[in-house]
Amino acid sequence: MSQTQEQMMITLYADSRLKSLEREKSAIEKCFFESDTDTQIIIKELYFRRYPKYTTEGLSLNHVVNCSIRTIKRM
Repeated sequence: MSQTQEQMMITLYADSRLKSLEREKSAIEKCFFESDTDTQIIIKELYFRRYPKYTTEGLSLNHVVNCSIRTIKRM
């Protein structure tokens, strides 16, 4: 296999992987923006923040969201 063919295969693989990641990103964004406010707060706090301020229990006990601890864990 020549170097150009090898480079082309790498480019095609990277392109397909990038398209797959873009599809996943848009699916996550769609679900996030269609969810209710409490769910968005939970997702932001537990998954998007670099240093979360609250745990699942803290979100409920400090009334950051209007859900019980059990409900937060089920989400």
